[in-house]
Amino acid sequence: MSARLQDRVCVVTGAARGIGLAIAERFGREGARLACVDVSARRLEPTVAELVSKGLDARAFAIDVGRRDDVHAMFRNIEGEFGAPVAVLVNNAVWARFQPLAEIDGETVDRNWQALRETRDEWRGKVELQAVSLCPIDLLQGEFGDRVAATVAQSNGLLGGVTRASIGNHGAPLDNIDVLLDHLFSLAIRHDLDVDLHVDETHDPAAATLPYVARAAMRHGYKGRVVCGHCCSLANQPESEIDRLFPQKLDRGEIETRRGNFRKISGRNQLIGRVLSIKYSGLLAQVVLAVGEQHITAIITADAAKEMRLKPGERAGALIKSTEVMILRV
Repeated sequence: MSARLQDRVCVVTGAARGIGLAIAERFGREGARLACVDVSARRLEPTVAELVSKGLDARAFAIDVGRRDDVHAMFRNIEGEFGAPVAVLVNNAVWARFQPLAEIDGETVDRNWQALRETRDEWRGKVELQAVSLCPIDLLQGEFGDRVAATVAQSNGLLGGVTRASIGNHGAPLDNIDVLLDHLFSLAIRHDLDVDLHVDETHDPAAATLPYVARAAMRHGYKGRVVCGHCCSLANQPESEIDRLFPQKLDRGEIETRRGNFRKISGRNQLIGRVLSIKYSGLLAQVVLAVGEQHITAIITADAAKEMRLKPGERAGALIKSTEVMILRV
């Protein structure tokens, strides 16, 4: 086996077992000096003793990598003990808590959002991170909802929710949907938050929650922004319902035309903006769209861009689903 890691200090987290242990042993066989890290000293110490018995230079450091101050102290200790800087870091450990949504407590909420704030501060100027508190809206009742909303406000996030019960799927509106939405908008107003909802994520026409959201916003005189994503079931509503939900006249055409376009983009999130730039390269075109203060970049075929006659300054829409972005002229 090669000695490409000879005498280099390598830190492997989650090294007490599994993949972390396998990585540590492989590195040790290539000459590395191992700093084995794990949250459990009980598991870690016998593991490191076994590595040492195989002739490897390994030492144990039992800490919780979810605690930032402890991690900084650990690196100082590692470099002090080995008398050399860390050359390789393998972040194999992960903090996870798997439990029903209804059992999530305030401490878990605080810890997750604290991690978000710290990560956003570290990457400020490179990546803009925006966070949404996404959970079934029936979980936002009582003190837990107030705590979530306060934490979101502290983190400059959006108050989010899914318009289904925590133990159910999307379907016909919940019996108490008005009560749940009233509470959500009350939280948003009290904590000065915008709202981001996942609505009617199904092709079942019985799922028709969007009008309830609109009525709740008007009922409360809500002045913030409301985003309703997905709304998949709208594409399967009766023609009369689509006519009722859409205003009768818009610059982009009569209702019959808009209804047809709407059905073609079923289940996608549509953002309207203006074209900033178009760059052609062979068969492809890079289109940059400005939506408010945000920029969206999409790669489409050059033929499609030319067919739509896209030009900088013109109005266009971005259809977004997962990592896929489509552009259309509107």
